[in-house]
Amino acid sequence: MTPDSTMRAAGRRPRENESRKERGEAGHVQAGRKTKVATGQPTPAKQSSRPRASAASSERHVRVAMVRSSIGARPKHQGCLRALGLRRLGQSTVLPDRPEIRGMIARVSHLVEVVEVIEAPSADRESQAARRLSKEASRNEAS
Repeated sequence: MTPDSTMRAAGRRPRENESRKERGEAGHVQAGRKTKVATGQPTPAKQSSRPRASAASSERHVRVAMVRSSIGARPKHQGCLRALGLRRLGQSTVLPDRPEIRGMIARVSHLVEVVEVIEAPSADRESQAARRLSKEASRNEAS
């Protein structure tokens, strides 16, 4: 049975600009989730077959430095550079060594230089502020 024949059987004709949801057809998107056509039950979430990253792999980092300009590069390459956190020539960032980061690096390998970092970067803002203050204090004492 087609949607038109079900509408005619119900006693009314479908309007041209009427959506599937308004017509009462099954299989519409409901609150951002697809539903099964026959039962109306939400589909189960897909389970990933990939193993989770272990703690050892999260400790590895790479330092990526931009060595060539992105002027004239393809838009996808420029987007990869931005996603890697590189805006200017000579700028470098320390990123976790993960497959998605490695994929972006592979795409722009002609524009960047990669060095594996043994020690993880310090992301603690308090320690960075303390270092900055001690550096400023040592400058003031020298003056």
